[in-house]
Amino acid sequence: MRTCSRFFCILSIVLTLGCDLSGQISERPPCGQDLWEAKLMLSSIQRPRQNESLASQQRSQLIIPVVVHVVWRTWDENITDKLIVAQLEALNRDFNAENQDLGQVPYEFQDRIAKIGISFCLAAKTPTGQPTNGIVRVKTYVEEAGSTDSLFFDSTGGSSAWDTERYLNIWVANTGKYFSGYGTYPGLTPPNTTGVIINPKYFGLNEHSKYGLGRTLVHETGHYFGLKHVWASDPLCEADDEIEDTPKQKNPHFGCPDYPQSSCTESDMFMNFMDYVDDPCMCMFTRGQKEKIWASIETLRPALLNNTVEYYCILSTLNKGFDFTLSPNPATNSLTIRFSEQEGGLKEVQIFDLLGRLRMRISTLVNLIFKLEINDLEPGMYVIKVDGRAQIFIKA
Repeated sequence: MRTCSRFFCILSIVLTLGCDLSGQISERPPCGQDLWEAKLMLSSIQRPRQNESLASQQRSQLIIPVVVHVVWRTWDENITDKLIVAQLEALNRDFNAENQDLGQVPYEFQDRIAKIGISFCLAAKTPTGQPTNGIVRVKTYVEEAGSTDSLFFDSTGGSSAWDTERYLNIWVANTGKYFSGYGTYPGLTPPNTTGVIINPKYFGLNEHSKYGLGRTLVHETGHYFGLKHVWASDPLCEADDEIEDTPKQKNPHFGCPDYPQSSCTESDMFMNFMDYVDDPCMCMFTRGQKEKIWASIETLRPALLNNTVEYYCILSTLNKGFDFTLSPNPATNSLTIRFSEQEGGLKEVQIFDLLGRLRMRISTLVNLIFKLEINDLEPGMYVIKVDGRAQIFIKA
């Protein structure tokens, strides 16, 4: 019998009582941040104070090493390397104000648009110094693993965090139907549960008209850096998100609202990444949010600065011209491919038999070493091609 953590037992009680978590029905469930904060209230953890004056310091572009834990139970939850690459590109796009839809920000908010100045790249080394492509895959026996504390531990069917002071840990796992994910606020969680959790349904770029631009992760990563939702659920319009240049707002917005919308005295900034609108209708962070993010890093996540973890930044296009070696050769169950240069990227691997028939083809992220399972191949001689370079190996 699966037991639930105290937080998720509370969630079950709330749902049983018929409490509306989002204010209205939406195709994408709300993020679980408010429920996660309720958990913190029970544990009596106090929000740390931040020195936001540190954010005024000039800094060069910060690159954060990322490890993506794919904890899957059904095949559709086992997302592809290509989707992970596309999601990181979306994260980098939006955190650096490189999104082409910034033009839809209303004129009154145009001067508040901010480039955060952070890039996210897959880790090239594990905490023990071993080469990696920055992706960990775990097949779990836990249903809706993303909604349980089992997610964070190898021993309970999840994937244990890498050093959360030096890596951004992103867990992609089924969170159930009531929320799409959440990010842990700085300084408020044990290290082994610190990072971002997201449902694979809302991860990466896809064809869905409402959540296909990868912005669920942008939103949750905002929480990871200390940002609150832009609304305060305060009918008196006295509370806010503690950001000076985001107007006070009573409630979240959904879908793609017409501009302007006003719930307090000013227009609501519903196009902000920290609201609940559809992906095509959220497109900006503000200068005040940038200050908050940098203050959070300086004060509560300082190990991300001057980080010594090796990383590699990749594009979704295939890199050309790698030299590689194969071992063992002959091979029985698996074949290890070693590359001569550390230029990690998305690569296409093809295996042909001697009659020229394609027997295997995959696109995968590569960083120096890649292990290919060949159990399904019959004994014989094969040609392996990686981005146009070919070698011969024998399946014993």
